Amino acid sequence: MEDDVPALKHDEAAALPAAMNAPAPVPGPVAVGLDDGFAVGNAAAMEDDDGEDVGENNAMYSDESDENEEEEEGGGSAHFSAAHTALSLYQFEAASEASAAAPKFHGDPLYCPDWDKEKPATNAIMRIQRDITNLYSDPPPGILIVPDESDITRLDALIMGPSETPYENGFFHFKFRFPPNYPLSSPRVRFMTTGGGKVRFNPNLYQCGKVCLSILGTWHGPSWSPAQTLMSVLLSIQSLLCPKPYHNEPGYEESQSSEQSSTGSRPCQDYNRCIEHETLRVAVCQLIEERNQLPPTMRTYLITEFPDLCDSYICTAKERRVRDGEPFRDPHNCNKGRFSYKSILARLEKLQEELRPSSSSSSSTEDA
Repeated sequence: MEDDVPALKHDEAAALPAAMNAPAPVPGPVAVGLDDGFAVGNAAAMEDDDGEDVGENNAMYSDESDENEEEEEGGGSAHFSAAHTALSLYQFEAASEASAAAPKFHGDPLYCPDWDKEKPATNAIMRIQRDITNLYSDPPPGILIVPDESDITRLDALIMGPSETPYENGFFHFKFRFPPNYPLSSPRVRFMTTGGGKVRFNPNLYQCGKVCLSILGTWHGPSWSPAQTLMSVLLSIQSLLCPKPYHNEPGYEESQSSEQSSTGSRPCQDYNRCIEHETLRVAVCQLIEERNQLPPTMRTYLITEFPDLCDSYICTAKERRVRDGEPFRDPHNCNKGRFSYKSILARLEKLQEELRPSSSSSSSTEDA
């Protein structure tokens, strides 16, 4: 099923953002630009590290809806204005979150007063450039990155849920920040797709946004080494989106036998059902509905891919409707709520109608 998600095509000339050809400024508020270079595809699971839960997350990006200013053909200036408006909204909201009074966890990339005081070393800038260049030249399946146009030490990443996992075809957003002495120290990473701090998608991905991996210094085990790269961090995170994420939690290993929970069902199966539901609800519907959660370039990709994936989303929601009304049985007792695939189905069908490619766009493409 590796061909489910086609690689996104882009011009070689647009492989790197403008910031990569100039000295990086002292890190400031997050500002993601309209860059055309990124890598995308499908994924496969790998080994993982373990973690444990911490506190609640702060408020995520605003749910305010902005006017859709996209114009029909011939509206070039209006399109630029809409893109500029989208970028400004994203910058404002991301900067507001970054200026929170205190970090939510150790290693929060949105709160780095220790790094703010130090200008990135020349060697660090060169190494970051090389890591990003390598990602563009040999893009890992299922991973899309959008570097900050004005600050090379920051970037956003979108990881697509691998096939045959409870995360299948979901979109999971992460924020990265590189240290001034990179690669001597590891980058800091925050998981953004948390449903406003309410959903724990994995024992290693907390509601507060913490990514629990030993190479990031957020869990015990093999530590970071300068030989590691942005690619190795992304692949380690991607590996967490595995077929049986329940097994990632220390102390919750399930044997290959038919071990069952007190409710009479298997904990691994219960956990997967919960994650499947929340993937459709949060990592698909909510991510698309809330316009300012992603950098404009990343959102454009998401909207482009959604129509091709929507039928599979709808099919899954219809098949799972028999569970509606049942409570989640999260063995970790982190995710609360009840199954509501009927509601998800309605949201998917509405998005499908709103994002359906117009016939005029199709005909104009053919004419071109």
